[in-house]
Amino acid sequence: LPDFKQTIKIDKFVYGDHVLEDSPSDEYCASDDRMTLHEILLIGMGLEKKRPHLMARVDQDLLIYEAFPCPKTLPLGRLKIKFRKVHHELLQREKPPGPQEKAQTTSSKLRIFDNVSGYSGVFVCGAFPHWIFMTHRGALRFHPMSIDGPIVSFAPFDNVNCPEGFLYFNQAEDLRICVLPTHLSYDSPWPLRKVLLRSSPRFISYHPESLTYAVITSKEVENRTMPRLNNDDVEEIEYMERDDRFLFSTVDKFALQLYSSLNWEAVPNAQFELDDSEHVTSLKTLRLHSEETVSGRKGFLVVATTSIFGEEVTSRGRARKRERRTQYLFRNFVDLDF
Repeated sequence: LPDFKQTIKIDKFVYGDHVLEDSPSDEYCASDDRMTLHEILLIGMGLEKKRPHLMARVDQDLLIYEAFPCPKTLPLGRLKIKFRKVHHELLQREKPPGPQEKAQTTSSKLRIFDNVSGYSGVFVCGAFPHWIFMTHRGALRFHPMSIDGPIVSFAPFDNVNCPEGFLYFNQAEDLRICVLPTHLSYDSPWPLRKVLLRSSPRFISYHPESLTYAVITSKEVENRTMPRLNNDDVEEIEYMERDDRFLFSTVDKFALQLYSSLNWEAVPNAQFELDDSEHVTSLKTLRLHSEETVSGRKGFLVVATTSIFGEEVTSRGRARKRERRTQYLFRNFVDLDF
């Protein structure tokens, strides 16, 4: 620009080759007439928008290319860049309209947005709407938005009542004004949310009857006990008394906590502390035999533990099962020593 001088030419673009490079010849190379290029978009993404990406809708496929420098010797005035194809699993194939159905005539389905809950990228309208993000990490992230069906039109929207939001029209021509949840991180293959545990997670298992997640966590605590064997070969715990300058060793103390699957908040009064010497080796949700149900099966949380006292004491373990009584109330553990 502004004289519209040609700097790069790509033949047979609709074929979707893995690498696109300049073809400086003046010869015209026709493409396949059966493939139609509906839309093309060139956008800078990533940190300071320094990652140029080329997106195009060819028939019902979405092609995405990223530009990279090429040291190849080219005639003066030609861009020394190539485009590599970005592989993705974004589907855009729509069912063809019936004889009495009206086909959508949306002119543009690739909508650029900036600062929607702090993210920038491209929104893909259509029967399978998707978000395409790229943050400072430099990786393209694709997230579907199928909560409201096909989306006809999309635009960013920033207002006092809806800061850093967006609006769209669905297939029923309803206008929606929305915001992206800020407690989720979209810079990953799946939206992520951090849950503050204040301890190290070890095992997790979903309990479908109570709609909760059982999480086994551990934290380091001071070890002030010493296991010993008496004359009858029975373990005894001796509590050590030391002065304030003595440095005790640390051990992992395990606990089980239930979390709601709706908001990931800790369920009140649903934490069970294990003994200081117990180490959890497994956590499962199993349907075991029970005479309390018609089917003869009932869901239990089964925790397998082992007690570690030292090389002089025989290691023992137990499997502990816990059954649900109400939505969030569980009966005490039933121990099965082994």
